[in-house]
Amino acid sequence: MARKDKGLSVPFALEHVWNGFCALAGTRGNNGFGLNPITFGEIAAWDALTGARLTPWEVELIKRIDSTVLPILNSKDKDREQEPDTVAAADDIAGVRSVMSILKARAKAVYGKKPANA
Repeated sequence: MARKDKGLSVPFALEHVWNGFCALAGTRGNNGFGLNPITFGEIAAWDALTGARLTPWEVELIKRIDSTVLPILNSKDKDREQEPDTVAAADDIAGVRSVMSILKARAKAVYGKKPANA
């Protein structure tokens, strides 16, 4: 079973990673020009404090989600368009890849280049 979050369906097996990303994203700082990326130190501290025990693969996934979402969050409001209403079923790997593809394309449209760590 998957959890739907504003049109995005998160596979049950990755829900803890998505929840971790959301928790970490909510605590990030900014440098006056935009939001800062989530650091490995912040992930390690969150992991230790919550007892999440993330695997290296899950940490990398949080970093990749962040590097895809951050350019969108840092874009000026006038550059933002209506976000697509995309849903991927829990067992639909191609659908999840499609969602990530849309996020990467959106970051590329905002910045005109490939997002970091892609």
